[in-house]
Amino acid sequence: MTSKTRQLPLTDWRVATSADFPDASVCPPGIPLPIARLLLQRGLANVEDPDSFAAFLDAPLQTLAKPGEVPRVDQASRAILDNIDARGQIVIFGDFDCDGITATALLTSLLRFVGADVLPFIPERAEGYGLTDEAVTRCLDAAQTARPDAPRRLLVTVDCGMGAGDSLQRFLDAGYRVIVSDHHTPGSPLPGACTVISNFDPAMPLGCRYLCGAGLAYKIACGVITMRYPQPDKTGRAELHQWMGALAIATVADVVPLTGENRIYVREGLVVLNRRPGIGLKALIRRAFERTQTQITAYHLGYVLGPHINAAGRMETAESALRLLLAADDDEANAQALRLATLNTTRKNTEQLVLKEIDEKLSDPAVFDEDKDGAVVIAGRGWHPGIVGLAAGRVAERFTRPSVVISIDDEGECHGSSRAPEKYYNLYDALSACSSLLTRFGGHASAAGLSLREENLDDFRKAFSAECIRQAGATHIRSELAVDGILAADDLDDAFMGALARLEPCGNGNDKPCWMLEDVEVRADVIGQDKKHLRLRLLREDGLDLGGVWFSAADYAPLFSEGGRWDIVGELAENEYHGDTEIQIVVRDARPHTGTRG
Repeated sequence: MTSKTRQLPLTDWRVATSADFPDASVCPPGIPLPIARLLLQRGLANVEDPDSFAAFLDAPLQTLAKPGEVPRVDQASRAILDNIDARGQIVIFGDFDCDGITATALLTSLLRFVGADVLPFIPERAEGYGLTDEAVTRCLDAAQTARPDAPRRLLVTVDCGMGAGDSLQRFLDAGYRVIVSDHHTPGSPLPGACTVISNFDPAMPLGCRYLCGAGLAYKIACGVITMRYPQPDKTGRAELHQWMGALAIATVADVVPLTGENRIYVREGLVVLNRRPGIGLKALIRRAFERTQTQITAYHLGYVLGPHINAAGRMETAESALRLLLAADDDEANAQALRLATLNTTRKNTEQLVLKEIDEKLSDPAVFDEDKDGAVVIAGRGWHPGIVGLAAGRVAERFTRPSVVISIDDEGECHGSSRAPEKYYNLYDALSACSSLLTRFGGHASAAGLSLREENLDDFRKAFSAECIRQAGATHIRSELAVDGILAADDLDDAFMGALARLEPCGNGNDKPCWMLEDVEVRADVIGQDKKHLRLRLLREDGLDLGGVWFSAADYAPLFSEGGRWDIVGELAENEYHGDTEIQIVVRDARPHTGTRG
């Protein structure tokens, strides 16, 4: 067996076999058995409720929770309307990432629609995430300058606020009423006078428990508009629907699970973006896709549009992204879209430079020992703080363990971002265990931000690595690939591909299905201008004859030329070529067939 053979498979497969799930009798009409089994396996449908299969696949708008069903949204809505009626001032305090910018713009626009005087405020990255002292001081000053004689003032935080009790108290002391809406993990207790809308509330409807910051802001906007204009009055409904396009981008960009209401928002938001996007997003779509006609999918939300909006807060301030989303005319929208495209190009170039430096540093075992360290903690002077989160994600993926990438400034202040593979690690808990070495931190199980002094860096590296080893029980994990089912040749028909399309949008929490074709003969040809990819033909005695492609896998071509039987896993898609459409598999991994399915 060659060395390349020993490198396959690239991952550990976790295969769901048909013996684990009911037979065809559980299938509602129109849903092929492999798709029904997938929904059951993922917990997205219930065999006791036949309607649950179609409910997930179709994601109807009518199933959205009413605003009043979300804890304290009615209370917040009444406070906002009271402020509007009193001709007061509303300050919306957001965050500088795509989710926070979108939440700020969305709520600003929809509250202005019902007559509010709104001041949107987003801190600068240099001030730090959330309600830092510097950002709060600047916000209070800006509000006072804008409306020195405001009879009432109301603060609404979006995508931030949890754990910021002292900062929120400053607003309360200044006479503000305070509403906190935040989907991040709760920290220290908040002042009792705050109205708090949180995913972590035990009374939160099941479908709303993974909303992003913009999702919670949208619930507040729905509450205000439906309270001001109750049925049968439809005022404001078109405006709410229009903002689903931006909400879809924020939801995918913030990598929250695409289940529950998130799935509905993204599904409907894609319709908005493809048919009638708002002025700002229409300009951004034209600029990002260079005026070509593109059917926008969830992929484009996460890898094209989201990064453009994120680029503003990463590379300078969030102002250009906020102005784009609030643009009222084409000239303003086109100008801000051009600015975001320029910033996104700068972001890409800067990211490559930082990753190159990281590669050089990681070659030193004193910085990172792959056999001993449970995490990668790497720091550099002058690294752009808006890039460290992206770099941390790349490093975590490469080494299959948590990573922290830190930028050190001239005064010895360290600001970093951390990412971790899901399932085995909880970054928030790991950072909590090291909190005595940090000046501040916050985030989720798989993504977090932190600050510390340079003199504590070595101690933090050791403590964080030890905590990650404790969590995982090893220095690192081996990548695991969930295989959703094993297909026969007669499974691959139009009905199956139609049902597969209904699973979209796919993403976090609803991954693109990965299927196994076992015991196949593989014919492979190296393709591509750089000769890095494989074009495959999969053949089997039951009539299977399927084309496929495996990107960046040319090195494995000799294995298939040796003959033998293979198990192949990947994603199925329809490929159009010269007017003909055929099903093909986009391969993710392969292994010699042994008859073992696990």
